[in-house]
Amino acid sequence: MVFGGDNRQNGNGTAIFDKTNTRYRLRQTGRFIPLEGYDADGLKDGSATNLPGVTTKYAAAAVVGGQIPPGTVPLATGTADISRMTVTAIRQDTRLVLAKFRMEANNPLVDGSPDIEVIFDLILDYTDPRNPQMSLASEHKWFPCFDIYVNGQSVYPFDSENATVLSLAGPRVFIQFPFRPIELPWDDEQVNP
Repeated sequence: MVFGGDNRQNGNGTAIFDKTNTRYRLRQTGRFIPLEGYDADGLKDGSATNLPGVTTKYAAAAVVGGQIPPGTVPLATGTADISRMTVTAIRQDTRLVLAKFRMEANNPLVDGSPDIEVIFDLILDYTDPRNPQMSLASEHKWFPCFDIYVNGQSVYPFDSENATVLSLAGPRVFIQFPFRPIELPWDDEQVNP
């Protein structure tokens, strides 16, 4: 899973955050193995990561045509406190794993800023090895943009559209996707770790 920590847009209203983007406030990853014979709890040891990106503040005068020119010196930088972020797995069956992602962190450069709060539950079902399935449930705020990837494929891109940082104090989004196929090729390392 990859989560972008601010409202990056490409100018036409669509998010530009993706899994290869190196600019983020928060990022979580986990490698889940649905087959119990290969991993007892379903989360490959050492694969869970909670990473803070660098948050940067620039002077308003540094913005030229909506862009910050290369080489511009920031006023301040900081990293978010990741102590309230977790990646866990709960084995549901010998071929079924519930992957749980929890994030809470605020802007490290703004005292008292509201948290980015995100909860994702991802069920990985390998009951039929030729047809792996997934289901996703999410609870999050309207801001910022983010994307969730499973097996390298985007499964839930969320574009905050015209939302602003003020949306962090507003209502939450609840969404649940029914089971659907996981895009192949299924990562061979999940079957043969």
